[in-house]
Amino acid sequence: MEEDWTFIDEFTRDFTHIYHDYPARMIPQIPRKLFEILNVRKGMLFDPYCGSGTTLVESLMNGMDAVGTDINPLARLISKAKTDYSIYPALLSNEIHKFHEFSLTPNAPPKIPEIKNIDFWFKPNVKKL
Repeated sequence: MEEDWTFIDEFTRDFTHIYHDYPARMIPQIPRKLFEILNVRKGMLFDPYCGSGTTLVESLMNGMDAVGTDINPLARLISKAKTDYSIYPALLSNEIHKFHEFSLTPNAPPKIPEIKNIDFWFKPNVKKL
């Protein structure tokens, strides 16, 4: 039976794959399928042209260690953001929830953060928005 690599109707924007619409990015189903076919469940993956990090993310989710390089500084930045474990999903989810709650109360007075020299950086009418 021939393998289907079209991935029609597959959701390609899960996990951190949604972070950036990097041009010509690879969909996550391709490395997932390769890991499945090759039965790869451990080890080190090196991606010399990692782009926005799709294969890096998928290898980490597959329990592997991963290292990637790319000549494009934007690609390196996106890959780093997509594979950074210091951003805990529960904490991120909590912040998203707080923002969502805030957005549901548009008439609530804004909370102006206490920032050194805020008056230098922002005019009073801007701080009230």
